[in-house]
Amino acid sequence: MWWCVVDGGSLKRYAPFLTIKLLEKETMSEANHSNAPNVFVLRMEIEGVDKVGYGLETDRIVIGYAKAPADLIDIASKSDSHTALRDVVEKHFEGNKSVAGRKASDLRTFLHVMQLGDFVLVLREGFGVYLATVAGPPSFDPSRVDDDTAYHREVDWLNDKEPISGDVRHYMARGLTCAKANPKDAARVRQRIADGEFRESSTDALNTILYGPPGTGKTYLTARRCVEICKGYAPKDDDKIRERYRQLVKEKRVEFVTFHESYGYEEFVEGLRPAPNKDGQAGFRLKPKAGVLKRIAKRARKYPENAYVLVIDEINRANVSKVMGELITLLEEDKREGEDNEVAVTLPHSRKPFRLPENVHVLGTMNTADRSIALIDTALRRRFRFEEMAPEPNPELLGAVDGVDLASVLTAINDRLEYLLDRDHLIGHAWLMKATTKAEVDDVMRHKIIPLLAEYFHDDWRKVQAALGGGEDFVCREPLQPTPGLGDDEVDERYRWTVQSCFAEGAYQRLIKGQQT
Repeated sequence: MWWCVVDGGSLKRYAPFLTIKLLEKETMSEANHSNAPNVFVLRMEIEGVDKVGYGLETDRIVIGYAKAPADLIDIASKSDSHTALRDVVEKHFEGNKSVAGRKASDLRTFLHVMQLGDFVLVLREGFGVYLATVAGPPSFDPSRVDDDTAYHREVDWLNDKEPISGDVRHYMARGLTCAKANPKDAARVRQRIADGEFRESSTDALNTILYGPPGTGKTYLTARRCVEICKGYAPKDDDKIRERYRQLVKEKRVEFVTFHESYGYEEFVEGLRPAPNKDGQAGFRLKPKAGVLKRIAKRARKYPENAYVLVIDEINRANVSKVMGELITLLEEDKREGEDNEVAVTLPHSRKPFRLPENVHVLGTMNTADRSIALIDTALRRRFRFEEMAPEPNPELLGAVDGVDLASVLTAINDRLEYLLDRDHLIGHAWLMKATTKAEVDDVMRHKIIPLLAEYFHDDWRKVQAALGGGEDFVCREPLQPTPGLGDDEVDERYRWTVQSCFAEGAYQRLIKGQQT
């Protein structure tokens, strides 16, 4: 059977590898979550047939009704909807008022009570629990009437690849297929969320660095990860992710900072800044001013039920030891505020103790083309989880464009770069993902990939040519005439290298295959 639980708790972290268990301790009251989405339970074995696979493939949840009429959504929205639905359903069940009453309750809950944003836990017998959030209003699909799945809602599946183990059948009254979970069960789910039981492996660590070469999607994943950490899940739709990320920034739950060579402790933790004298005398005094870490820690301490994220872009471009100073010790998870090994440090300017709350996540990005991960400060490496963002020459991401096999092009270039340089200096897939015509592919090659190759090889254009297959389809050379007045021993063969103004037909096929020059 297919079960579905929707919870609207203050989802802090979510995990697709959870073993569900009942909490023994007393849970928070439902009143504390009056503004949260509701909790529902939905069983969806229809006429003995499991519909989970259909739901996962179509991003839908459905409620079964054989030969369903098309007007139930309108009926469910009326004030006397339960009676009206029961009268309709009773005809289908040949006057069985008990069954008709339960079915009417199921339909009203699914079509009217359930709302956008509600969370869905779906139990699939023999597999586990799938988590989703309701993304659309109730709809009727006349083409699915014969399959008994005409009434449906669009959802965003959050763990469609990896169900979590557990059973949530005790949340639903016997005989019903769709019901709102009672306050006690809803509170249990919320408490599990607050306790981190719904924690995704990728959002489990408090300190994470995403590293990889240019164009591997680090910026995109940063926004997605912030939404996952703060909201507990991220929708599949990219526009929705960006919208929710902007909202988190507006709410100051996400702070973004870029490290650079001149970035220092004063901007990150605390510094001294001039301020007018209090007595009105001429001159100024130096006053401690909080940096970005201290500011977000203050907000996190004030609202401990929320998760906060400090994003550090290009974390390897600054002197991390100098920027973080003694605060690097506080990054360790067991030394956070409230932990067993809690540590407080006295800040040098304000002379006040400082602790780092446990609900502050630090998410860094690192471009390996700028600096190899092997060169990162050892103290930093110990305190962060490192996730590699490698190029993905996946045909699902990079298809064929006007006969150009983009996945094979990227693979060929990166194989040569790893041979000529190392795996830190590769080309990411993101640059080619938006190309829909050969002209757009050519534009990416000419203005992004070739200039980056020239940077990688420090303007050694012979190697740029080698990385592009060895021929002259993309870059070509012509000999330069020696400067007059040089002796014979001072004359070398020198060339002017030029990017082709037009890439010839078959150039990318020859790049993939490789040529001898």
